[in-house]
Amino acid sequence: MTRMGRPPAEIDKVNFEKLCKLQCTKHEICDFFSVSEKTLNGWCRRTYGKTFSLVFQEKRSLGKIALRRSQFELASKSASMAIFLGKNLLGQTDNPVSTESMPEAISSNDNHWKRVNDYFTSGEQAETKEEEPILAPSNPEEDLEEESEDA
Repeated sequence: MTRMGRPPAEIDKVNFEKLCKLQCTKHEICDFFSVSEKTLNGWCRRTYGKTFSLVFQEKRSLGKIALRRSQFELASKSASMAIFLGKNLLGQTDNPVSTESMPEAISSNDNHWKRVNDYFTSGEQAETKEEEPILAPSNPEEDLEEESEDA
């Protein structure tokens, strides 16, 4: 027996996932495919076995990963992007820290950050002493405690 009614809507899975990665809204995705929200929900259930919301969350996160990758690549060329990422991901601020109380820490960390910068910009690991790991700056407070115990 033949089925009566409207033919099923054509929703391309590849384009649907691309739209999710671009953070398009449900309404925008429906407009793109010329379907209703109910039709889109039904298609998601048949295709993925999940609701639109769950599928959208999964596919949207792939777009966020791609955006983050692009931002990190841009940060090596753009100081403003590096500052933006530092503030948002590392909690850095525009408020300078007083350096009068820690002159030893600054001089020891200057060399450390130069080595870290050399490591990432040259593509090769910078030469370091074995007792000084390249990615772990010394803690100035611990160094001062050790010096006071030795004295």
